[in-house]
Amino acid sequence: KDKYVIIDAVVFRKAAAEREAVIKQTATLDNKLYGYVETWVEQEPGSGGKESAESTVGNLVGVTCRIERVTGSKAVRAQPLASQASVGKVKILAGPNVSKLLDELEHFPNGKLKDMVDAAGGAFNKISASVSFSGSAGWGISEDTGGVTATEALGRL
Repeated sequence: KDKYVIIDAVVFRKAAAEREAVIKQTATLDNKLYGYVETWVEQEPGSGGKESAESTVGNLVGVTCRIERVTGSKAVRAQPLASQASVGKVKILAGPNVSKLLDELEHFPNGKLKDMVDAAGGAFNKISASVSFSGSAGWGISEDTGGVTATEALGRL
């Protein structure tokens, strides 16, 4: 029986250049800690979203990085993760941002912040879609306005 563990959450509000530096640092560290890691970057609709996603990928030289053109609401995209969590298949390791993540999960989808849940759902959807996957997946969410960026690593036990 598959179980899934959220092993890390990096959460902050930074301007674009600082955000890119933290994403690169996190992706590089994840590869060192966990071996092969795919980093996925969400592409918002429109040309600005495409340029932002391509810029992030271009910044991640040496890291396997892919772009995901998301569709549907964050609530719909989080449903597969929520379904597995409802039957006890999702665990969260203790860490510095766990209380923020749990607070966001508790208030989702009606809370003000949704990016951490969206990041965890995106990582879960990538891992669960890959039957032969045996590593970690990073998932970066960035808003062009310099808003919240969340990176979650979700690993299959």
